Amino acid sequence: MKIYLKIPNNKKYLREIGTDELSIGVLPLSNLPFSFRGTEDEPVFEKEISEGYFEELKHACLSFAKNKLLDYLAKSEKTKYDCAVLLKRYQIPDNLIKELINWAEEQKYLSDERYAEMYIQEAMLNCKSKAETIYKLKQKRIDSSIINKKIAELYSIEARDELLDSLIDQLLRHENMSDKKAVFEKCATKLYRKGFHYDDFRTLLYKKINNLLDE
Repeated sequence: MKIYLKIPNNKKYLREIGTDELSIGVLPLSNLPFSFRGTEDEPVFEKEISEGYFEELKHACLSFAKNKLLDYLAKSEKTKYDCAVLLKRYQIPDNLIKELINWAEEQKYLSDERYAEMYIQEAMLNCKSKAETIYKLKQKRIDSSIINKKIAELYSIEARDELLDSLIDQLLRHENMSDKKAVFEKCATKLYRKGFHYDDFRTLLYKKINNLLDE
């Protein structure tokens, strides 16, 4: 059977392998016979191989892509979107990306729900607002149902108030308390820009400013 090999964009050490119908993946030059490597002057070329060797190449492409994914997941918690972006950088075909991500989920190496839970917990420790946290999770293409579920579980009104209490203390620590109105407006602006609602922090901010002035 006939296959084609080509040099992926900006990946001269790789060769994409496929047929007229589909791409089966990529392999490093070191994993291919010398006659399969081609040259930079010949970015696409064809080879005749047996069906048995074609199956070997498919298996090798799958193993290469799987190892790249596992190395990536070993570094830190990732989302499905993160993994898809990584694999696309290596010119892995879409059908293989989907297969690998499903496999990683089944093996519990990958979980958008677990990522969302860990991200929300870290965001709360860093005094991030609910709005800012949701925005960041949506950028990771996490399903809204997962985000809403985890926000409801972890980001309670009590948790929000604790964050505001800590964050307002941090803001006031660096303020000159000679002008009560100016301090309030400055802190309120910073809190609003972080995604907190005015009605949620107004009373607490006034109270803390007055307490400091009374000291």
